[in-house]
Amino acid sequence: MAIFNSRELNRPVHSTELAQLSPQDLELLRAELFDCIEGINKSLSEVKDFTDKHGYPHDEDWLHRAKKKLRICMQFAVKIEAFNTGTPITYKE
Repeated sequence: MAIFNSRELNRPVHSTELAQLSPQDLELLRAELFDCIEGINKSLSEVKDFTDKHGYPHDEDWLHRAKKKLRICMQFAVKIEAFNTGTPITYKE
């Protein structure tokens, strides 16, 4: 069970409770997740460019945390998109 600490909703959201959120809360969470995904991807790109340019090694712990948060955000975003389209989501998806 994944947990996302939402600033927009001002509380942690469990992946299992997405179905109980109102459409307005789902939209707020979706927008926040997309912003977060965009920000993480930008940061990962900047770190890679800096590392390539200057040859300094990146911080493995930070990279691991960023990629983990990115995976969690993507999982939540996929589930919300499935709710919006009415497509049932399976475990494999």
